[in-house]
Amino acid sequence: MAQSFSAEARGAIRKEAEAFLARHKICQPPFPVDHALEAEQLRLAETSLEEALRRMGVDEREIGGIDAMLDVRGRSVALREDLHRHGKKWGCVHEVAHSVIPWHKDLLYYCPILLLPPRVQKQMELEADAFTSDCLFLGSRFLEKAKSHPFGVRPVIKLADEYQTSIHSALRRYVEENPDPCCLLVWRTPEDNGADEPVLSLHYYVPSTSFPGRFLVGQLIDKNHVITKAYLKLRDKGGLVVEHELGIEKGRGRTVCSAETFFNGYAVFTLVWHSNPALG
Repeated sequence: MAQSFSAEARGAIRKEAEAFLARHKICQPPFPVDHALEAEQLRLAETSLEEALRRMGVDEREIGGIDAMLDVRGRSVALREDLHRHGKKWGCVHEVAHSVIPWHKDLLYYCPILLLPPRVQKQMELEADAFTSDCLFLGSRFLEKAKSHPFGVRPVIKLADEYQTSIHSALRRYVEENPDPCCLLVWRTPEDNGADEPVLSLHYYVPSTSFPGRFLVGQLIDKNHVITKAYLKLRDKGGLVVEHELGIEKGRGRTVCSAETFFNGYAVFTLVWHSNPALG
């Protein structure tokens, strides 16, 4: 299951993001990253993130897990060289978040985030990601527009293009902010999990607050499972989305949900929802 933090902390971050959007009159997609950096008097660093981390003495094994870093005093943002364009956009806004959120800015002025206790680092990264999502999807605007279409993956894909975000982050936003019971399952492909057979493993899942089901992270599903069949069809024959049903555990019984599976070439996504919200 995806990591989360308290409702109180989430509310505080939402207010900071709303204030930032209002202050800079950002109300139409896509979110202007260059404008956001300029507003915070930030620039992209001339040196790569990898080089900067090595200069700081960061262990080589940890460098690959860091995508971006803010130099508060130097007013610069360093990005990992091999990031996809969506990753660079997310990384820039994530570091803007550290510069905007008051308690982040004050703390990071005196101590780099990598030197903080792991618990504090984790909290700050979750908060910066929440701020980033709120900004890139313009608060409630993304979901309001998505909800004007029938439930499913297709409208999210179209809106991801309009908002110039990754489909992955758009699907997460769609579920996390959705009042209806739904859930996003993110699967590792056979190439990722080292399996010779066409087996998928559950990487993580993101439920809406009203979704009643639970899933086992790390579970394997073989070639006979409906989701694996959908993945193989998408991988071998192409296509956008495969529609199917999925049985989930609910209390002491099971219920059948509507589902759609999508493969973007590196991960498999299954959107699950109750076709009748009252079932949730």
